[in-house]
Amino acid sequence: MYNTPEDKQILYSRGGSFLDIIDGRKYKCRRCWVIISSEHLEGGKCPVCGTDQDLVLMCERDHTCTCLSEVNVGLVYCPDCGEAICPGCGSHDVAQISRVTGYLQEVSGYNRAKQQEVKDRTRYNALTGAISH
Repeated sequence: MYNTPEDKQILYSRGGSFLDIIDGRKYKCRRCWVIISSEHLEGGKCPVCGTDQDLVLMCERDHTCTCLSEVNVGLVYCPDCGEAICPGCGSHDVAQISRVTGYLQEVSGYNRAKQQEVKDRTRYNALTGAISH
């Protein structure tokens, strides 16, 4: 889902506040992937899908950067059970999904240059502010 003017109007019309929400910050719902400003959260729940379990506080850089940028959330999953590392068998035979050219796909399908691009990305931890390469 994209943050179009229509989407913003829907979120605005459902606006509310919650004591645990940090004013002026943005949150991403990891269930429906919509980005929500703190003033648009109703009772700490996503106004689109209603979850309160999958809301993640976005990185400070997402609030101050005026350049064209987007948060890329990489997905890593076990092809057998869907977890990042299989809790049942401990398998590390996981598939990685990422977006390089605008489309989500398994990184194993990328050519060497695109795989290197994924490895070279700078990653930010929204909770701790840590930067890793």
